[in-house]
Amino acid sequence: MTEPSVSIDELLRGKAAMAPFIRRWGLPLNPEDADLIVWAVLHYARTGENDLSGIAAGAEKHIDDYEADAARMREAMRAASDRRDDKP
Repeated sequence: MTEPSVSIDELLRGKAAMAPFIRRWGLPLNPEDADLIVWAVLHYARTGENDLSGIAAGAEKHIDDYEADAARMREAMRAASDRRDDKP
């Protein structure tokens, strides 16, 4: 089965709908986290998956992947900064 795709337009509309909740409720979300939440809601709403625990497990894996990617990026940036600071 092909994974459902989420278009940029849908992400923008979803984020526009979610932004007032984030603002009014003072949710501490950065833009990338909000994007991931909107993507997950749209994506998993379309999967046709009826096993809610399977949906939750899929979302948990996406969070794990997102956090691992962010950690790799932070480490790469830290290493680049260290190399720059070590230059005479």
